[in-house]
Amino acid sequence: MRFFSAPAKILVLLVLFVAVVTSSRATTVRGGSTYGDNAGLLGCEANIAAFLADNTNLNNCEGSAATTFVIGGTSYSGALFAFLQPDGLASGVLDIISVAANSTLTFNLVNPLAPTGVFMCGSFGVDQTVALDSNNAAMSGLPCTTGSSPGYSGTLTLAGVQVNFSGNEVTFVNGTSTGIAVFTEDGNIQGTTTAPEPASLMLLGVGLLALGRKFHRAS
Repeated sequence: MRFFSAPAKILVLLVLFVAVVTSSRATTVRGGSTYGDNAGLLGCEANIAAFLADNTNLNNCEGSAATTFVIGGTSYSGALFAFLQPDGLASGVLDIISVAANSTLTFNLVNPLAPTGVFMCGSFGVDQTVALDSNNAAMSGLPCTTGSSPGYSGTLTLAGVQVNFSGNEVTFVNGTSTGIAVFTEDGNIQGTTTAPEPASLMLLGVGLLALGRKFHRAS
Protein backbone atom coordinates (compact mmCIF):
# COMPACT_ATOMS: atom_id res chain seq x y z
CA MET A 1 0.00 0.00 0.00
CA ARG A 2 1.46 3.36 -1.04
CA PHE A 3 1.34 6.27 1.41
CA PHE A 4 1.55 9.99 0.65
CA SER A 5 4.77 11.75 1.55
CA ALA A 6 4.65 14.48 4.22
CA PRO A 7 4.82 17.34 1.66
CA ALA A 8 2.02 15.74 -0.38
CA LYS A 9 -0.16 15.41 2.72
CA ILE A 10 0.38 19.07 3.53
CA LEU A 11 -0.55 20.06 -0.02
CA VAL A 12 -3.74 17.98 0.10
CA LEU A 13 -4.72 19.51 3.44
CA LEU A 14 -4.13 23.01 2.10
CA VAL A 15 -6.28 22.33 -0.95
CA LEU A 16 -9.09 21.00 1.24
CA PHE A 17 -8.79 24.00 3.55
CA VAL A 18 -9.01 26.45 0.65
CA ALA A 19 -12.04 24.59 -0.74
CA VAL A 20 -13.83 24.79 2.60
CA VAL A 21 -13.02 28.46 3.11
CA THR A 22 -14.05 29.35 -0.44
CA SER A 23 -17.38 27.56 -0.22
CA SER A 24 -18.28 29.22 3.08
CA ARG A 25 -16.97 32.70 2.32
CA ALA A 26 -19.20 35.26 4.01
CA THR A 27 -20.21 38.71 2.85
CA THR A 28 -20.48 41.79 5.03
CA VAL A 29 -24.14 42.74 5.33
CA ARG A 30 -26.04 45.54 7.00
CA GLY A 31 -29.75 45.62 7.79
CA GLY A 32 -32.01 48.52 6.86
CA SER A 33 -34.66 48.16 9.57
CA THR A 34 -35.04 48.90 13.30
CA TYR A 35 -32.56 51.78 13.56
CA GLY A 36 -35.27 54.13 14.79
CA ASP A 37 -38.00 56.43 13.55
CA ASN A 38 -37.94 57.54 9.93
CA ALA A 39 -36.89 61.16 10.33
CA GLY A 40 -36.03 61.62 6.66
CA LEU A 41 -32.47 62.11 5.44
CA LEU A 42 -32.02 65.69 6.62
CA GLY A 43 -33.89 65.12 9.88
CA CYS A 44 -31.76 62.09 10.75
CA GLU A 45 -28.56 63.91 9.82
CA ALA A 46 -29.58 66.67 12.24
CA ASN A 47 -30.14 64.08 14.98
CA ILE A 48 -26.73 62.56 14.28
CA ALA A 49 -25.07 65.98 14.49
CA ALA A 50 -26.77 66.62 17.83
CA PHE A 51 -25.62 63.22 19.12
CA LEU A 52 -22.03 63.80 18.02
CA ALA A 53 -22.05 67.15 19.82
CA ASP A 54 -23.49 65.56 22.98
CA ASN A 55 -23.58 61.77 23.16
CA THR A 56 -26.28 61.87 25.83
CA ASN A 57 -28.59 63.38 23.21
CA LEU A 58 -29.49 60.02 21.67
CA ASN A 59 -32.39 60.37 19.24
CA ASN A 60 -32.52 57.13 17.26
CA CYS A 61 -33.32 57.67 13.64
CA GLU A 62 -33.01 56.54 10.07
CA GLY A 63 -33.86 58.31 6.85
CA SER A 64 -33.16 58.17 3.16
CA ALA A 65 -33.38 60.16 -0.04
CA ALA A 66 -33.43 58.65 -3.53
CA THR A 67 -30.57 59.65 -5.80
CA THR A 68 -28.64 58.52 -8.87
CA PHE A 69 -24.98 57.53 -8.72
CA VAL A 70 -22.83 58.06 -11.81
CA ILE A 71 -19.96 55.55 -11.72
CA GLY A 72 -17.59 55.35 -14.67
CA GLY A 73 -20.08 57.20 -16.84
CA THR A 74 -22.93 54.79 -16.05
CA SER A 75 -25.91 55.81 -13.93
CA TYR A 76 -27.18 53.60 -11.10
CA SER A 77 -30.29 54.26 -9.06
CA GLY A 78 -29.93 54.26 -5.32
CA ALA A 79 -30.30 56.33 -2.17
CA LEU A 80 -28.46 58.08 0.61
CA PHE A 81 -29.23 56.45 3.95
CA ALA A 82 -28.61 58.16 7.31
CA PHE A 83 -28.82 56.17 10.53
CA LEU A 84 -28.14 56.33 14.26
CA GLN A 85 -28.11 52.89 15.83
CA PRO A 86 -30.31 52.44 18.88
CA ASP A 87 -27.25 51.43 20.92
CA GLY A 88 -25.59 54.73 19.99
CA LEU A 89 -22.40 52.98 18.91
CA ALA A 90 -22.52 53.84 15.21
CA SER A 91 -23.93 56.55 13.00
CA GLY A 92 -23.32 57.90 9.56
CA VAL A 93 -24.52 58.09 5.99
CA LEU A 94 -24.32 55.22 3.49
CA ASP A 95 -24.44 55.16 -0.30
CA ILE A 96 -26.98 52.49 -1.27
CA ILE A 97 -26.75 51.34 -4.90
CA SER A 98 -29.07 48.99 -6.81
CA VAL A 99 -27.45 46.13 -8.73
CA ALA A 100 -29.70 44.51 -11.33
CA ALA A 101 -30.26 40.77 -11.64
CA ASN A 102 -27.46 38.80 -13.28
CA SER A 103 -25.11 41.78 -13.44
CA THR A 104 -21.90 43.09 -11.85
CA LEU A 105 -20.81 46.43 -10.46
CA THR A 106 -17.17 47.43 -9.95
CA PHE A 107 -15.76 50.61 -8.45
CA ASN A 108 -12.71 51.84 -6.54
CA LEU A 109 -12.87 52.69 -2.85
CA VAL A 110 -11.19 55.65 -1.18
CA ASN A 111 -10.83 53.53 1.95
CA PRO A 112 -11.09 49.77 1.27
CA LEU A 113 -11.28 49.13 5.02
CA ALA A 114 -14.51 51.12 5.42
CA PRO A 115 -17.72 49.06 5.81
CA THR A 116 -18.76 47.86 2.36
CA GLY A 117 -21.12 45.04 1.43
CA VAL A 118 -24.71 44.05 0.74
CA PHE A 119 -27.59 46.09 2.17
CA MET A 120 -30.38 43.84 3.45
CA CYS A 121 -34.02 44.82 4.01
CA GLY A 122 -34.33 43.35 7.52
CA SER A 123 -32.10 42.90 10.53
CA PHE A 124 -31.74 40.66 13.59
CA GLY A 125 -32.67 37.65 11.48
CA VAL A 126 -36.13 38.99 10.61
CA ASP A 127 -36.40 38.71 6.83
CA GLN A 128 -38.08 41.56 4.99
CA THR A 129 -38.74 42.45 1.37
CA VAL A 130 -38.76 46.20 2.12
CA ALA A 131 -36.91 48.20 4.75
CA LEU A 132 -39.06 49.24 7.71
CA ASP A 133 -38.54 51.90 10.36
CA SER A 134 -39.04 51.13 14.05
CA ASN A 135 -42.77 51.81 13.65
CA ASN A 136 -42.93 49.08 10.97
CA ALA A 137 -43.66 51.68 8.30
CA ALA A 138 -42.14 50.98 4.87
CA MET A 139 -39.27 53.25 3.87
CA SER A 140 -40.24 53.87 0.26
CA GLY A 141 -37.44 54.66 -2.14
CA LEU A 142 -34.78 52.84 -0.12
CA PRO A 143 -33.33 49.92 -2.16
CA CYS A 144 -32.55 46.77 -0.21
CA THR A 145 -31.87 43.06 -0.66
CA THR A 146 -34.60 40.64 0.38
CA GLY A 147 -33.60 38.96 3.65
CA SER A 148 -31.90 40.21 6.81
CA SER A 149 -28.61 40.69 8.58
CA PRO A 150 -27.90 38.86 11.88
CA GLY A 151 -27.92 42.18 13.77
CA TYR A 152 -27.50 45.78 12.71
CA SER A 153 -24.61 44.36 10.69
CA GLY A 154 -22.66 41.12 10.36
CA THR A 155 -21.59 38.53 7.80
CA LEU A 156 -23.59 36.04 5.78
CA THR A 157 -23.08 33.65 2.90
CA LEU A 158 -25.53 34.81 0.24
CA ALA A 159 -26.45 32.34 -2.50
CA GLY A 160 -25.60 33.70 -5.93
CA VAL A 161 -23.96 36.86 -4.58
CA GLN A 162 -20.22 37.56 -4.40
CA VAL A 163 -18.29 40.56 -3.10
CA ASN A 164 -14.70 40.47 -4.34
CA PHE A 165 -12.02 42.88 -3.14
CA SER A 166 -8.73 43.51 -4.96
CA GLY A 167 -6.64 46.37 -3.62
CA ASN A 168 -8.90 49.43 -3.64
CA GLU A 169 -11.33 47.79 -6.06
CA VAL A 170 -14.53 46.00 -5.14
CA THR A 171 -16.72 43.97 -7.51
CA PHE A 172 -20.26 42.95 -6.65
CA VAL A 173 -21.49 39.94 -8.61
CA ASN A 174 -25.26 39.44 -8.53
CA GLY A 175 -25.89 36.00 -9.97
CA THR A 176 -29.50 35.92 -8.79
CA SER A 177 -32.67 36.53 -10.78
CA THR A 178 -33.62 39.54 -8.64
CA GLY A 179 -32.00 42.87 -7.90
CA ILE A 180 -29.90 43.48 -4.81
CA ALA A 181 -28.65 46.59 -3.03
CA VAL A 182 -25.05 47.22 -1.98
CA PHE A 183 -23.53 49.83 0.29
CA THR A 184 -20.43 51.67 1.34
CA GLU A 185 -19.84 54.81 3.36
CA ASP A 186 -20.92 58.03 1.69
CA GLY A 187 -18.00 59.57 -0.20
CA ASN A 188 -16.06 56.30 -0.28
CA ILE A 189 -16.51 55.65 -4.01
CA GLN A 190 -13.73 57.14 -6.10
CA GLY A 191 -14.74 59.29 -9.04
CA THR A 192 -18.49 59.13 -8.48
CA THR A 193 -21.07 61.86 -8.58
CA THR A 194 -24.66 61.89 -7.39
CA ALA A 195 -27.48 63.39 -9.43
CA PRO A 196 -30.39 64.96 -7.52
CA GLU A 197 -33.87 63.61 -8.06
CA PRO A 198 -36.49 65.68 -9.99
CA ALA A 199 -37.91 67.24 -6.82
CA SER A 200 -34.46 68.56 -5.90
CA LEU A 201 -33.94 69.84 -9.43
CA MET A 202 -37.25 71.72 -9.24
CA LEU A 203 -36.23 73.43 -6.00
CA LEU A 204 -32.87 74.33 -7.52
CA GLY A 205 -34.63 75.79 -10.59
CA VAL A 206 -36.94 77.93 -8.43
CA GLY A 207 -33.94 79.22 -6.47
CA LEU A 208 -32.03 80.13 -9.62
CA LEU A 209 -35.11 81.85 -11.05
CA ALA A 210 -35.53 83.95 -7.91
CA LEU A 211 -31.83 84.83 -7.94
CA GLY A 212 -32.03 85.84 -11.60
CA ARG A 213 -34.98 88.15 -10.93
CA LYS A 214 -33.06 89.75 -8.06
CA PHE A 215 -30.08 90.53 -10.26
CA HIS A 216 -32.38 91.78 -13.04
CA ARG A 217 -34.07 94.23 -10.70
CA ALA A 218 -30.72 95.39 -9.34
CA SER A 219 -29.51 96.16 -12.85
